[in-house]
Amino acid sequence: MAAVHHLELIIGTDGYSAACEIGKGVRQGCNNVKKTKVMCISHTGNHKLKILVEGQRVEQVTQFKYLGSVISSDGYCEKDIRSRIVMGKQAFGNKKKLLTGDMNLDLKKKIVKCTIWSVVLYGAETWTMTQADRERLEAFEMWIWRRMLKIS
Repeated sequence: MAAVHHLELIIGTDGYSAACEIGKGVRQGCNNVKKTKVMCISHTGNHKLKILVEGQRVEQVTQFKYLGSVISSDGYCEKDIRSRIVMGKQAFGNKKKLLTGDMNLDLKKKIVKCTIWSVVLYGAETWTMTQADRERLEAFEMWIWRRMLKIS
């Protein structure tokens, strides 16, 4: 039999929602409020949420990592792109000996496309790109080329 939990959502200082009962949805045997986080995504400002579960307030965060992607409360993807570039540099480091060796350049390109760009561009179809983000990715691409071709 599933446990029934009391959830109350309070938005702002004077706006309240009706309390509701949650009978399903808690899985993996964990209904600990300390592990639950809430985030409001908005370009317009920092909205404070007050969500209570069984009388305990759920912590509000400004970013969290989900499936390897950094999700920010401002809706922009700069932090996720920076994180992905770091992961791409780590992937390059893991293949450095192979990618800086005397292998055919076309083969190196294919390896970079498969092992590095797939890491960096994972989830890119959901990014809200700015000019700075484009420049950051282009700089990373040039970083790869310089390392592959041994150009300082």
